[in-house]
Amino acid sequence: MMTFSSYRCFRTLIAVALLFAAAFQGLAESRPAVSNPLLPLPGISYRYWDEQIIQWLGPELPYSMFILLVDKHSKDPVYLVRLIERSSGDAIEYTNQEAELQRALLRNAKIHRTAMEFDGPEEPQKDAQYTLRFTTENGLPVLFQFIQGTDLSDQGSRVVPAPGSRPSLIFMEQGALAGQGTAMRIGNVTSTADVWKEFAQPPYFVPYHGALSEGVHNISFGSEDLTWTTNGNSLSSSSGTQLTRSHDGNTELLRDSARGTEAAYSLNAGEEVLRITFGPAHSKPSHTIALQFSGALTNDQATSFTLVAGKKKQLAAGKVIRPSETSGRQTIIWTLEEPTALHGSEIKASAGVLAH
Repeated sequence: MMTFSSYRCFRTLIAVALLFAAAFQGLAESRPAVSNPLLPLPGISYRYWDEQIIQWLGPELPYSMFILLVDKHSKDPVYLVRLIERSSGDAIEYTNQEAELQRALLRNAKIHRTAMEFDGPEEPQKDAQYTLRFTTENGLPVLFQFIQGTDLSDQGSRVVPAPGSRPSLIFMEQGALAGQGTAMRIGNVTSTADVWKEFAQPPYFVPYHGALSEGVHNISFGSEDLTWTTNGNSLSSSSGTQLTRSHDGNTELLRDSARGTEAAYSLNAGEEVLRITFGPAHSKPSHTIALQFSGALTNDQATSFTLVAGKKKQLAAGKVIRPSETSGRQTIIWTLEEPTALHGSEIKASAGVLAH
């Protein structure tokens, strides 16, 4: 039987419990509501390549440049070749992987899938030889041979802006120049790399018109309208991208296993984006690209941003605004101000989520 004193104690406990409940309710109401799970910011995409090899071609061939990109993150490497047409400047692409083919078709690339044989050293070194063999869609055999003419070094680091409907920035961490013997043959026609006179200092140093780069980061901006489907800790987009997500404190990690890359979203207490770090999975800060905002990315407020490689090398700058969500979709408008080649580029993209 409850006594008066025990009843009074019970009432006190109930009152305290109600006070705590009210406090927690007020705290919950004070946090900004998040209607959707964190989605990758639309309009910006990242790709990493372990190696890029280039040869500038002579008039013997209808192409001005040969580009080979190599992704080694899986047991079955991805190879992507671009041949730049001399007359139009357009690219014809070749790859050995179906997934790469499908992604390229989504960006309206002119691309073909073919078997490829690639040979090269485990580690780049002067005088090393690289070879690539494949067959074009017309049955012509292609043989590319690259001779590394210099040591790989940070002096070969560079940034290449690419304007257009999908402006992009390519940052290469290290580089080396081609040596004598670098050449490309298509069918029975061979184009041998010429001496690169701008850099040559004969007889001590004679490079040829080609280059090898290691650690190639590609950040591109493009208009898109994506729908993401969520299923537990996985995200799948209407463009075929699949991500897994994990949470650690104020960091949301989105990982693309198919490409071996990840994006770390740094958030404030209100779950607004402060910074995004792109890079190969489990990479060190010096091996990443950071998208830094001047303040939290909030609705209807223009925010400045910079793209920084490693710890200090600025690649680009601009402004971004996120208009208030409509119909549950997130819209982002990017405006590039630097570098000069991309100044004035404006990209509008949107994304939404469909719960599974």
